[in-house]
Amino acid sequence: MRVGRFGRSEEQIRKLLALSKRINALEPAARRAAISQLSENTLTALRSLRYEWHLWARPAQLAPDGPWRWWVMPGGRGSGKTRAAAEQVIEWAETNPGSRICLLGRDAGSVRRIMIEGESGIIACSPPWFMPRVRKTDKKLVWPNDTIAEMHSAEEPDTLRGPQYHFAWVTELFHFQIPRREKEPTAWREGVKLTLRLGKNPQGIIDSSPRSTQFCADFLLGPEDERGHRPITREMMESGSWDITQKLTDHEGNEHVYTIAVRRGRSEDNAANLAPGIVAEWRHELKGTRLEAQELDGEILVKVAGALWSTEILDNLRVNEIPRVVKSAVAIDPTRSNTPVDEAGIIYGALCEDGHVYIIDDLSTKGSPTKWAKAALSARNLYSAGVLVLEKNRLEDRTLSLIRAIDPAVKWVMVTATDGKMPRAEPVSAMYELGKVHHVFDPKDPRKFARLEDEMISYNPRTSPVSPNRMDALVWLVTYLFDLGREARKPISVL
Repeated sequence: MRVGRFGRSEEQIRKLLALSKRINALEPAARRAAISQLSENTLTALRSLRYEWHLWARPAQLAPDGPWRWWVMPGGRGSGKTRAAAEQVIEWAETNPGSRICLLGRDAGSVRRIMIEGESGIIACSPPWFMPRVRKTDKKLVWPNDTIAEMHSAEEPDTLRGPQYHFAWVTELFHFQIPRREKEPTAWREGVKLTLRLGKNPQGIIDSSPRSTQFCADFLLGPEDERGHRPITREMMESGSWDITQKLTDHEGNEHVYTIAVRRGRSEDNAANLAPGIVAEWRHELKGTRLEAQELDGEILVKVAGALWSTEILDNLRVNEIPRVVKSAVAIDPTRSNTPVDEAGIIYGALCEDGHVYIIDDLSTKGSPTKWAKAALSARNLYSAGVLVLEKNRLEDRTLSLIRAIDPAVKWVMVTATDGKMPRAEPVSAMYELGKVHHVFDPKDPRKFARLEDEMISYNPRTSPVSPNRMDALVWLVTYLFDLGREARKPISVL
């Protein structure tokens, strides 16, 4: 990407930038007087500086040096990935008249809201004199120089059969659904990867927070060898910049170099452009979890050996709707202290007429028994759940009295942890393997189960001394709804 993107020379841009700095250094009254003396052409030129991305971007937000096929930014949330990708698309469009560009997102809504119309999307970043027209019916952007960008959704991968492109922008690739028994998303394996075939140097940019999947690890760190080692080392990852290069030979014996350039960023890198203190709030909320490393530092986390669940299984079983409810409950993994350091797990779900269990809400909270008891009863009333499922071993008489005082009519099931963590969790994990437990996707809160699922995929019952609270509540819930254990008892009406 160059200075003077839209017709002005680099020397002119440097002079305008120097003038802008001199004016900004003046006192307010003197600044207004100086601006009033400028010609309209100079004022227009100064305003246009905002579109000179090279002047404002961090080095990591500019395209890597050297030849590459894919530039991947597995950065933390708010690290400036979208802005960098949108600016690169505008650069491609302006410097390659008549070219064709693919825009691919997880769903049609994310393409429109983030890539096209978002605060850092293509429309917001485009200068008035090079603004694309949005043709919603055709799902296209058309620039003044006849460059065309076509919008695609990973939910409809078949639309990528047939088209071909010079360039591509793929957002949140590592959050695309991977079909059961497959290793890659269909929209990647059979879609955009094969459409990028026009011109002498077709290129694509991928911006996505990483996920703990085999696909993400293989893509960004290279495949494992027979000893389980990957070509990208921990030291290379910590540097934030690495390339994965393959030398390929075509049918005529010509050698080609295929490079994936990875540039990882942290949320703090772009903190100046975010709400004050917001990254610190995120750090505080996620401190010490795998989500902190993944969502804020952009770290690529491999699957925990021995974990009972995987991201792929949870993704494949996710649904948008549920059948008629037969039996429902709110399960609680309580805390005892009035100032607990961990959370009380509170999970709501239901057994439906198809014989499957649906996990509908996570209302876990940190606080005293009074706080979590009120939260659990609120959840029960909100969803008209049949019973509360409580672990007897962790309850004190005063807590039961508190629940009775808040809602004298509540029904609950007492469960007793007589076996170890693994015997309790393994039957529940098996029900997931059988495809009989589903997490219900909430479009208003897409990350509703992020903390719960992070606990599930991180827990190895053989090596983890303590099981997480949200996951424990889930285990009790599924155990009760499927009647998997002897612990399940008939509801008791508390009088």
